[in-house]
Amino acid sequence: MFSSKSYFRTLPCPAGPRDCCLINCIFTHDKKKRSASPLAKESKASNEGDEVRVVKRRKIEAAYIELSDTDDLPAPTRKPFVGGLTSESSQSCPLPFTGSPSMSEPQNAGIAATPHDRVVVKRQPRAASLASLTRPVSPPQPPSKSGKKQALTTNSERSPANTAARREQLAPRIISKGSPAPYATRLALLKKLHEDMATLNRSVVKEFRSDPRLRSLCLTVDQLVKTAVDIEEEIARGQPMVYPNIMRQRIRTYQKMSLDDWKKERTESTSKSTPADAPKRSEAPVKTGLSLEEELSMLERFIAVQEGLSQHGYVTTPPTRSEIEEAKYGVATSANWEHCDRCGTRFQVFPDRREDGALTSGGSCTYHWGRVFTPRREKTDAITGVKEPLYSCCSNPKGTPGCMSAPTHVFKISEPKRLAAVLPFVKTPPNESGKQVRAVSFDCEMGYTCYGLELIRLSATSWPGGEALIDVLVRPIGHILDLNTRFSGVSNDHFLNAITYDPATGEPPISCTTPEGSGNQKLYMVSSPIAARALLLSIISPATPLIGHAIENDLNTIRLVHPSIVDTAILFKHPRGFPFRFGLKKLVKEHLKLDIQMAGSAGHDSLEDARSTGYLVLWKIAEEWKILSLRGWKSKNGAFYPPGKSEPGRLPLYEGFLGSTAAQGLATEKNNAVEELTFSDSKQNPVDGLTTAVSDLPCA
Repeated sequence: MFSSKSYFRTLPCPAGPRDCCLINCIFTHDKKKRSASPLAKESKASNEGDEVRVVKRRKIEAAYIELSDTDDLPAPTRKPFVGGLTSESSQSCPLPFTGSPSMSEPQNAGIAATPHDRVVVKRQPRAASLASLTRPVSPPQPPSKSGKKQALTTNSERSPANTAARREQLAPRIISKGSPAPYATRLALLKKLHEDMATLNRSVVKEFRSDPRLRSLCLTVDQLVKTAVDIEEEIARGQPMVYPNIMRQRIRTYQKMSLDDWKKERTESTSKSTPADAPKRSEAPVKTGLSLEEELSMLERFIAVQEGLSQHGYVTTPPTRSEIEEAKYGVATSANWEHCDRCGTRFQVFPDRREDGALTSGGSCTYHWGRVFTPRREKTDAITGVKEPLYSCCSNPKGTPGCMSAPTHVFKISEPKRLAAVLPFVKTPPNESGKQVRAVSFDCEMGYTCYGLELIRLSATSWPGGEALIDVLVRPIGHILDLNTRFSGVSNDHFLNAITYDPATGEPPISCTTPEGSGNQKLYMVSSPIAARALLLSIISPATPLIGHAIENDLNTIRLVHPSIVDTAILFKHPRGFPFRFGLKKLVKEHLKLDIQMAGSAGHDSLEDARSTGYLVLWKIAEEWKILSLRGWKSKNGAFYPPGKSEPGRLPLYEGFLGSTAAQGLATEKNNAVEELTFSDSKQNPVDGLTTAVSDLPCA
């Protein structure tokens, strides 16, 4: 059979040499037409094969770079990672879309070519902006339950503008339990509803130009579409039997509605959607029915037993000098070779920089930031097969290449002796300053440096009020490799715009407002983790309950050994037992009905997490007091009275700790000793006397 290439080989490609997507295109992609030489006519067969080969090579390379007829491709070189707080040094970015059907999360282009790549990709750098961190980030698309492969999408459909917040289409939403009317009827009614609402909205927009106070009442194009679709769906689900009549009544209402009535409706809708109805941060969303002294007394029941904290990762005894020297010797012997905490690659760290300025070896890091989970089992699994584990970040099967890329590998240190080799542990010293708080809820954020996972932000609030006591950024000891913004919430701009904190000014170490009065919040920054630890030690003592969620990592990062720990990860036990634990976000949503950590890739807010942890403990106290009240316990003037007794007594040991061996040994001793406690001095505060009398007993 004849070859069609010989007929169209001399014709230029209609799509152009740079826009054609065919590898074996039958047209030519040369910018200039080649004149056939006598030599080419004599050896047509051999030259035809060579020309086809050149065309193929030019087409593949033309998709990425503009090829020169005389210059060869330069040999790619790997640039060492030298760090620095810039928009390209320590920020992870999604990998470009490769066309895999299993890729369900939006992928953005933006990674540098690897040393094995032959083609150098030209891309425009992305400007760093804090506004991008405040926008809501949509969660990863859940895996398809039907088991069918998802259709391929184009690069334009996967662009950040289209995937970060997908536009609502002016079309009725699908109702699984049966549509109340044919789709064509629903669509016609929805369009008419949207048209009448748009007429009213345009009138408000005209008035907004003369009265800026009406800004909150004006709807954008997308908001107007979403509002109309929401109204139509609410009617279709709530009143399916009379759906056409209700829709026509609503349309006639908007047709006859005056502008003042529309403004009133928009004002009521705006007030419902704003967070003004949410509980204020200074007010606890839980009411225990107890006084402050009684809540503090109840809090003592939740202080964890020290003997059982080591299995949860807590350091209860600082490493000795010999252990620290052993750790330093091991690091020096290994020449600072580490395993990447994200992808598992073995790489070398240069804390004092290599000759070329590099901080790490191994090039870029490709990883999955999400955890592996197994989809929920269904009855059809016997037919379709058992579902394989997936990554929560991109819903790809376990074992697939990573969906994110970072400029460098990172590592984490967990051994106490290695942690102490970087910064020694200290025990909480007695506080004689008189500034200590009765109970503190705190949270830390960490970032990756040349010395592992270091402290970069410290937040502490009072308990139970939730007032901010400390909220500062911390300059780490080592060079920053990655701020871990997706989880820490700290970006490069936060560090670059931070204000150096000076304790001599007497100002509280919390966020401050810019002098311009724009409302933008800037954080203070302290010089080192030691300075941040000193701020925390200035408001606590060994007897101060330190509240947090899984704060073994926070205490190990700040290198603090504290005897009074209230850990919500231990209080709210997982039904499957240790080492399974509930996340803070799930606990807050389940018990407090609040949403936290909703910023997506912008990360967490340590001040919000600290407050939420304190509120969880309040909820636990309220639930425990309900149980004790049913058993006959009563409270009066800050003291607790056992059932049938007129003298105050010690509350029983928290039953959640009775599973540990150490707690079982303490239960009988404490309860027997507490039954004999009486308060001889009537002028003394009952709670203070109770605390003093029980201080000689082992900590529970």
